[in-house]
Amino acid sequence: MSIQILKSQDQNKGAFDGGLIQERKPVAFPGENPVLQPFSTLFYWAHAWSLHGGTIAEHPHRGFEICTFVLEGTIEHYDSKTRRWIPLEAGDVQIIRSGSGISHAEKIKAGGQIFQIWFDPNLKQSLGAEPSYNDYRASAFSVVEGQGIKTQTLVGYGSPLRMDTPVHIRRVQFQE
Repeated sequence: MSIQILKSQDQNKGAFDGGLIQERKPVAFPGENPVLQPFSTLFYWAHAWSLHGGTIAEHPHRGFEICTFVLEGTIEHYDSKTRRWIPLEAGDVQIIRSGSGISHAEKIKAGGQIFQIWFDPNLKQSLGAEPSYNDYRASAFSVVEGQGIKTQTLVGYGSPLRMDTPVHIRRVQFQE
């Protein structure tokens, strides 16, 4: 298996809130002529940020799972299940299991950055499921350090975050 490095400037671009939120998408929606095609159960992958703060207005989702990883700064999340804005900070993770349908909105505060991936757990089953939303603070995820590598398990392998999609996600940091 070969590794392909896809530079930021070569990825699909997107924007929200009049350009206040910018995004780069190596795996974008089919209508956006994606640079990389969706694979396995992963069908969307984006890095979004805002220099001055911005909002992605409330919008609906059905059937799939959305994982948001807060990389820097602070975001706020609102959904039709909890009906309140919930702040999340760097290192925190949220998951939406959209099931039979849920609406949500996001605010990326000034200097905030997120990494977001969307999965298709199995639409035939998930479309009939009750939607749910969970957040997890950074401290909920165990960290293992050794030989100049820090590994944090975010999904799978004993993580508190549960998904219907069979995936494992780790954050790995290497010493310079």
